[in-house]
Formats: sequence, structure tokens, C-alpha cells
Amino acid sequence: TGAEMNASRMANPAAYRTRLEQEGPSLPLHKRFANYYYHHPLNVLVGAGVVGVGSIFASKRDSNVLFSQRVMQTRVQGQFTILTILIGTFAFFQAMDSRGGEFTS
Repeated sequence: TGAEMNASRMANPAAYRTRLEQEGPSLPLHKRFANYYYHHPLNVLVGAGVVGVGSIFASKRDSNVLFSQRVMQTRVQGQFTILTILIGTFAFFQAMDSRGGEFTS
């Protein structure tokens, strides 16, 4: 069960990691990504935020507005993007916690 897996992982994390490395990537890609996101949310948030805000700024390159206006428009739309990503992260963690944490099979 999930509780036994969490208890064994916390009791001996090195042995748990070794066992996972020996088993190899047995989970489908979307479950491995969900586990990575569950354990490293800041990495995913920063990555998605930088890509999101950078693409907003790049999309404004062709318009005939001043650089300072582009920066202000990007800031406003970037804040909305980051808040949307954060709300999605909270929903993801709620869903993962209600299903017992990380995927194991």
C-alpha cells in the first residue's frame, strides 16, 4: 500500500533509491513526470514560468510599442500566467494527495 511504501522510503531512503534505480523506468512517462512534479515542484514552476513569460515577451517583439510598454504588458500578462500555473499546481497537489501521493505502479 501507499503507507507502507512511504514508511519504507522514509526509514531507508538510500535503499529505496537503489531499488528504484535497479527496477528502471517501469512507469509510463506521464506518471514519471507527475512524480517528478510532486517531488520537485519549484523546478517545474520556475521552468514553466520562465518559458511562459519569455514567450509573452517574445510575442510582443513585432508590435509598434516602446520597449517600456512591452515590459509593462509582459509583466501584467506574466503575473496572470504565473498565478494560473500556481493555481494549477495547488490543484495537482490536492489531486495527488487525495490519491495517496506518488505513483508506484
